[in-house]
This record gives sequence, structure tokens and C-alpha cells, in this order.
Amino acid sequence: MSDVTFLRAYELPRMIGDRNISATEVLEAYLAAITKHNPT
Repeated sequence: MSDVTFLRAYELPRMIGDRNISATEVLEAYLAAITKHNPT
């Protein structure tokens, strides 16, 4: 699967609803992107 952080906002709920991806996976992908670009 491609990086979910580059999907359009309207695609995410559809994919979650279709069970193609979980909300947890989306959250983890965004947290990883934040950490990559803004390390502590």
C-alpha cells in the first residue's frame, strides 16, 4: 500500500469503512511522518 499520508482526506474514511486500512494504521502513519520531519 502507498503511504496513507499522501491520500486525499475524503479517501481515508472510505478506506477505513471498507476495512482496507484501520484507523490505528492511519494514526501510526501520521505520527511516524511527524516524527520524521520534527524529531525530538
